[in-house]
Amino acid sequence: MDGLDLRDDVDGAAALAAALDLVISAPTAAAGMSASVGAEVWFVTAGRTWPQLGTEECPWYASTRVFSPEHFGDWTALMPQVGAALSDFARK
Repeated sequence: MDGLDLRDDVDGAAALAAALDLVISAPTAAAGMSASVGAEVWFVTAGRTWPQLGTEECPWYASTRVFSPEHFGDWTALMPQVGAALSDFARK
């Protein structure tokens, strides 16, 4: 977005995230901020993470989904799953 300082304008970055249909990211601070303002967020991880608390999401956020491979770091198997889910999301 022209004129938006994603590094120093936290309010602007949060507003942008809230306006998006979907955020797909590694589990970063930016993704966490996006989820905290109600954006639908898909976290793509190298393996299961403790914040999932044994679920397929991050339960303290309103709308998340976590994609992690069966075998740690198996991006070749994981990315087609993310792509298929994104195609389904786009059709809706």
